[in-house]
Amino acid sequence: MIRKILCWGLMLGFLFGFNSIVSAKEIIVPRDYDRIQDAIDAAVAGDKVKVLAGIYSEVITMRAGVDLLGESADTTTIVSLAEGPPGPVITTADDCTLDGFTITGAHGRPGHAVYCKNTSPRISNCIIRDNDYTGIGAHNAKARPIIENNRIHNNGGPGIACNYGAAATVIGNEIFANTRAGIGNVGSATLIKGNRIYANGLAGIGAISCSSMIIEGNDVHDNSGVEIAILSVKGADIEVEAVIENNTFAGSNGPPTIICENTSPRISNNIITNRGSTCVMIIAASPQVLSNNISTDGPAGIYIKTGSAPIVEGNTILGGGRRGIVGDTSLAIIQNNNILDTSISRLPGEAAPEEEESWF
Repeated sequence: MIRKILCWGLMLGFLFGFNSIVSAKEIIVPRDYDRIQDAIDAAVAGDKVKVLAGIYSEVITMRAGVDLLGESADTTTIVSLAEGPPGPVITTADDCTLDGFTITGAHGRPGHAVYCKNTSPRISNCIIRDNDYTGIGAHNAKARPIIENNRIHNNGGPGIACNYGAAATVIGNEIFANTRAGIGNVGSATLIKGNRIYANGLAGIGAISCSSMIIEGNDVHDNSGVEIAILSVKGADIEVEAVIENNTFAGSNGPPTIICENTSPRISNNIITNRGSTCVMIIAASPQVLSNNISTDGPAGIYIKTGSAPIVEGNTILGGGRRGIVGDTSLAIIQNNNILDTSISRLPGEAAPEEEESWF
């Protein structure tokens, strides 16, 4: 009889998962443990560590399969140990969620407030601010974090850094006032979708020698450098060029809004503006610039440097002189662009002058 019961138990376990027999634990800090790390160390895969409102001064290493959940980012803060060594506030693990915290106080450079080295957690609904360097770092080819609905600001480096083969999914975040790029990428395959990225120091989005990037549906504006730079080391092997579509990019004075150099993304169906400078600059590259709405009161809507061979088709270009497209066009394919010779800059209440329409 006992043997039959054991057999039925094993069968049910295989059919429905052992969690239906042994339920996951919920460990609460500080009710069950004073320290978050002690609660994580006591947990096993499938458990949840819930942290009540408060300020916790710790350096934390997560465990695979164990979720770490704060009461809310507005009330639950993890701050780095003031006298600890430089390094992350939180080191992540696979198959787990980090949700509902303010994470701050990481010191030392280079460093990361939240570090995903070859790990693939979900990081959501957090505030990551006022760290010495990077807000979230995803490094190496096994890193596949999902980073969504966070506020990442006032960090001393980039808001998010995806490097060395990482393939993060970055969706629905607000990323602003970081000293370097809002999102920096080196050799990565990042999906960047539906984010607000503004007022960062070097760029909104920067990418160097990245393959298979998708940048879609973002609002990128008023960053101190370029809004987006897609660059590559000459001769780098990029298997799949970036796709940049359905974004709004708005720059002001200074550098161009978009720069692509030594790499050839598809730039399509974006709204691209710049008050005082060029909207799109193409350097030693052959991007497809298709069906964008481009407006500038600077020198050019699109500026093509010698040696570039872009396809420029179906764009509406307002401003940048009568041609709208300037530079060396000898290798370019340019067709069916609606070019309007009118500046976007005028005094409040002043009627727009009549547009002179031409096709280049």
